[in-house]
Amino acid sequence: MVAAVAVTLIVSPILVRGLGDTRYGLWMFVNSIVAYMTLGNLGVGQAVIRYIAKYDALDDLDRMNRVFNTATAFFACVGLIICGVGVGMAWLWKQPAGATPETAHEMRWLLALMGCTLGTGMMLVAGKGVLVGLRQYPVLRTITIASLVLRNVLLVAVVWWGGGLALVGGVIFAVSIADSFCAMAVARRYAPSLRFSARSVDWETGRALGSYGIHVFVGMLAGIVVAQSALVIIGAFVGAEGVTYYSIASLLPGQAVTAIAAVVVVLTPSVSHWEAVADHTAIRKLFLMATRYTLYVAVPIELGLLLFGAPFLALWMGRQYVTASYMALVASSAPLFLAVSQLTAARILEGIGKVRVLAAIGIVQAVLTVGLGVA
Repeated sequence: MVAAVAVTLIVSPILVRGLGDTRYGLWMFVNSIVAYMTLGNLGVGQAVIRYIAKYDALDDLDRMNRVFNTATAFFACVGLIICGVGVGMAWLWKQPAGATPETAHEMRWLLALMGCTLGTGMMLVAGKGVLVGLRQYPVLRTITIASLVLRNVLLVAVVWWGGGLALVGGVIFAVSIADSFCAMAVARRYAPSLRFSARSVDWETGRALGSYGIHVFVGMLAGIVVAQSALVIIGAFVGAEGVTYYSIASLLPGQAVTAIAAVVVVLTPSVSHWEAVADHTAIRKLFLMATRYTLYVAVPIELGLLLFGAPFLALWMGRQYVTASYMALVASSAPLFLAVSQLTAARILEGIGKVRVLAAIGIVQAVLTVGLGVA
């Protein structure tokens, strides 16, 4: 959490100034498009975490292997499709929305590379699911922080030497591949009983993963629409500069929610573990304690953004961005405590397998967000 916030605060002004408002806006626009491709996960990633934690609690090594191999086979197919979609869009979309003739070629390269980054990462994502399910957070976060620092150091170097969007995409692709391979290798070390085996891929396990994952998928779809629709709508109706102004405004509250969510995500495998051994008292205590602590963190952050957002924008990005971005910062920060207060409940519902209600709430929120945004 600390590393992500610190790197974002330091690197974002450098990237905005180095790439310029237009190119940076195009980069954010491509990110918002590629984000929709994560829907290929179909919620199976969360299902892997739940069932690895459950079968680890029950010491059922055979079912753990079946979950791992069935999920890996599924993700390999999805990853290949995502790579094809990314390259295909870049090949066929000659004049991407918001791009000038001078930047269209760069943006198409970036789109292809970002699609391949997501696709290849998807092929290896089961390794991270195993580490989370086994609650091996220190080693997983060490890999994540190392990748975060390396990626941003290389991005600053590329921008410093005048590199464009194609080189930015190349850096992100290379670091993402290294990150995914490291996570898979470490997962095999902490779960030595796991073996790659086609015989462990079976229909029954696939149905269990899919039954859980489909509702998570609906909620994930709604969440991506809520998170990314503003950038897409602004890019289509206002232009690339508008995407830059809004992304700057939403970055700080978005980072706060993302950081707290990254901490709260540790609850899901723990709850799944306790649910497997029928320790409902532990789950109830965890719900109250974690909700209280997340609010202790979120409320001061929200007050700080509302009270000191304007001078911070002036110091951080430049005085010209206060007029363009401050009101959007206020609008993005106002519901922060409400969003954070629900994170614990959502993770507990995932841990005990009750994800249908999350999907229904997500659909309502996504419809309202898009409808009001377009209006």
